[in-house]
Amino acid sequence: MKNLLLIAAAATCLTAPIMAQDDAPRDTSYWTHSGAASLTFGQTSFTNWAAGGDNSVSVLAAFAGKWNYAKDRWMWDNSVDLGYGLTYQGSDQIKNDDHMDLATRLGYKASALWAYAAELSFKSQFDKGYSKYPAEDSAEYISKFMAPGYLLGSIGMTYTHPREDLKVLLSPVSEKMTFVTDRRLSDEGAYGVDKGDRVLAEFGALVKGTYSKKITENILFNTEVLLTSAY
Repeated sequence: MKNLLLIAAAATCLTAPIMAQDDAPRDTSYWTHSGAASLTFGQTSFTNWAAGGDNSVSVLAAFAGKWNYAKDRWMWDNSVDLGYGLTYQGSDQIKNDDHMDLATRLGYKASALWAYAAELSFKSQFDKGYSKYPAEDSAEYISKFMAPGYLLGSIGMTYTHPREDLKVLLSPVSEKMTFVTDRRLSDEGAYGVDKGDRVLAEFGALVKGTYSKKITENILFNTEVLLTSAY
């Protein structure tokens, strides 16, 4: 029987809650802070395995944080969600994650569960992306930082669940701006922009739902649903 060696370990995760300092001034007591950072490593190695396989090494860094303010009927929520990861297979380098999500929302309570709200959010990626991997030297990228980049501004109402960290934004007045700052991609009309243009502005409606749950001390679950429609 051929020897089989499989190493699929070496994952390290670090979760670091961000807490307000005990000696913070009294006027900051209306703030709540939370966050989680992780750095994960993985390695897989195959030796004389009949089924075959490729050796690989992967690394993934991620950070998610929230800074929320609440006083009387006013609310101000801010969030950051970042992630970037690579997998190496031989001489090939493959992205396994690449995202940048920033959001800020100002609200004024209309009732216990509903509030008037205005939100501004931004989405993009850090690095170049390719249509297929591994990317050859001659391969053309299909995305990069700010190509595309999305800036969304919305005005509407938010619903907040009384017990869960669940919030839903309903916005009949929303502006979505798509940026393609790379000349080649803009000349191709990528991501909906007219050929040669670098910005596409669309007026419409938006529905956004966010949910967060701390499952264990080291596991934080976050999910988001975003629906937009141009008028």
